[in-house]
Amino acid sequence: MPSDPDRFRPREHETRPQAHGARQGSAPAQHPARYAPAPAPQRYAPPQTAAFDGRDAPLIHPAAAQASQVMPYGMPVYQAPTYAYIAQPARGLSITALVLGLCSVLFAWLLVVVPVLGVVFGLVALRREPAGRVMAMIGTVCSALGLLLVLLVYLLPFGAFFGAMLFGALS
Repeated sequence: MPSDPDRFRPREHETRPQAHGARQGSAPAQHPARYAPAPAPQRYAPPQTAAFDGRDAPLIHPAAAQASQVMPYGMPVYQAPTYAYIAQPARGLSITALVLGLCSVLFAWLLVVVPVLGVVFGLVALRREPAGRVMAMIGTVCSALGLLLVLLVYLLPFGAFFGAMLFGALS
């Protein structure tokens, strides 16, 4: 290896031809010195190990790995965890019974058919939907209370009116 001061001098095979009109034996013409070429970059070689299991490798985002499924040096591609879909149990009839039961308690005197539908939906939901059993029971009880209110509001005065008519006709 040449010493430091010699590093910046032109080499023999790199000398330029002499300028026009210069003599053969005279000193060479002044020109800027050429530098030695930079050493070629060394290529990266991964260290040789027994087996690559991928635990220490960086994860690659799927968007970056779309071009190819094979990643350099066997790096694993990041995969989001997937979970099995668990179907929810049916509760539609139970929810319907609960809503109709609450509406029949609040509006039984206005909507006569709602408590009857609430009781029907509640009884059907008790048989078919074990997951919505509590909602079906609450809906059935509320609908039964609403049906009792309908009987008290509509049939009690109607029965009293007919009873008064019968009592008046017999006396």
